[in-house]
Amino acid sequence: MTLSKFHTLKESTLPKLLSAASEQLDADLSDDRDTLIQVIDNMDQLVFEEFIKKRSRGLVEVMENGILRGGVDWLNAGKPTGESWRGAQGSECHTGVLEAISAE
Repeated sequence: MTLSKFHTLKESTLPKLLSAASEQLDADLSDDRDTLIQVIDNMDQLVFEEFIKKRSRGLVEVMENGILRGGVDWLNAGKPTGESWRGAQGSECHTGVLEAISAE
C-alpha cells in the first residue's frame, strides 16, 4: 500500500464510509472515526519507516564500504584540495565518499 493511498483512505474514503454507516445505523460513529484515523496514521507511519529503511540500506552499505573498508588511512589522509572529484590522492572527495554522494 502506498502512502498516497493512506491519505486517500483517511481524507476521502473513510469519511464517506462512516457517514453512510452512521446514517444507516442512526448512530454516532465519531469515536470509531477517531480510532480508525489513529490506526490509519499508525499504518502510514509503519509503511513510511519501512520505506526509509529499505532505501537507506544501499546508502549505508556504500558508506561502510567506502569509509570503513575503503583502504583510506583517515588519520593521515590529506585535506581536500579542490583539484578533482575522482578520489585521487589529495583530491576534493575520496572515492567512498563520492560513491555515497552519487548512490541512488
